[in-house]
Amino acid sequence: MPDEELHGVVPASSDDAPVVPNGTRPSTHLDRTVSGSGMSKREKWYTVGLLTLTAAMLYADQNLLAPNLSQAAEEFGFSEREKDVKLGGWLQLAFFVVGSPASLVIGWLADKPIPRTRLFFLTVLIGEGPCLATYWVKTYWQLFAVRAMTGVAVGGCLPLLFSLCGDLFPPEERAYVASFLTIATGAGIALGQIMAGTVGPTYGWRLPFLLAAAPAICLAGILYATVKEPRRGSQEEAVRARSEELRRSERGGHRRAAATYGSVGARRGGAGG
Repeated sequence: MPDEELHGVVPASSDDAPVVPNGTRPSTHLDRTVSGSGMSKREKWYTVGLLTLTAAMLYADQNLLAPNLSQAAEEFGFSEREKDVKLGGWLQLAFFVVGSPASLVIGWLADKPIPRTRLFFLTVLIGEGPCLATYWVKTYWQLFAVRAMTGVAVGGCLPLLFSLCGDLFPPEERAYVASFLTIATGAGIALGQIMAGTVGPTYGWRLPFLLAAAPAICLAGILYATVKEPRRGSQEEAVRARSEELRRSERGGHRRAAATYGSVGARRGGAGG
């Protein structure tokens, strides 16, 4: 990917170039312009909406087991102490031990020239696939493994959420946009516990994991399929200033080229007369 595109500088529309007397358009080395993030206002808020809903569903699975802890402990034949240690302690530890490094690695990848919408979808798929598989676990250690892997989605999504939103909105609007994402995390945890407490006693402690994971994967897939990658750094002041400088230089080049073509055409017309 060219450096200009990575930093928000993209090929100019052919409509920007003036038509010279012979009907052609002059080509210049700096035939570039900038269009911010490359998205309309509606597209930006559509993206924020999808990211917010996906984040809510990702965080919904954090405490899904808590309302039905006794039911799961009884199925695995745990004593009260084993229930507290193995279900209440070890599972959360595994979630954190995997999720924290995942956050660091995915945050590092988010700064590389990799489409972040694709990376977000893969992160959700890697983490929420095991969450979905929780519905079919038969042993405690299977549950331990899938809960540990679920940490990839929850830990890895945050760097991508803020990276994407940072390239959609200028600095003065980012705090407001970030508030949607932070509200989504808390609302998601609450939604998950309400869902588990409502569904679990009737249909079993496994079903809430299925109900949380499937929408998260679908929403991430919709985002990957329908949202275009915002241009990196396009909302940063230095990049915008540089882009404006390139635009002015480009326009000056077009004018000089048009003047040159015009004078050459006039001389040829005079010589022909």
